[in-house]
Amino acid sequence: MEIQYKIEAEQDDTPILGNLCCTDDPEQDTKEENEVFRRLNNGDIYAWCLIKVTASFGRFSYSDYLGGNSLKDEKEVEEQVEYHGMKQEARLGLIEEIKQANAEYLEFISLLEQTP
Repeated sequence: MEIQYKIEAEQDDTPILGNLCCTDDPEQDTKEENEVFRRLNNGDIYAWCLIKVTASFGRFSYSDYLGGNSLKDEKEVEEQVEYHGMKQEARLGLIEEIKQANAEYLEFISLLEQTP
């Protein structure tokens, strides 16, 4: 068995206005925001998305998230995952989940051994 990774792009519920861009040119900001709204209205999930990377092993899983992305396509999602080290973060979180479950299991076994 090995760690499995799943990469998903979901619509982000973070407000676009004020989060997409903030330059010294409010006219350009508005133009870019309107383009994202247009793309979203046309069903383009990548226009404003949340990236979710889930690492799974058996019944255990852990997800890492990155929101506020305005991307072109799935290739750019993959690039962001790589750039931000999201698989590594999900892997480390998964390891911690498994360690915690193991510690709880050992504590439970100890309780059973003490119970008459």
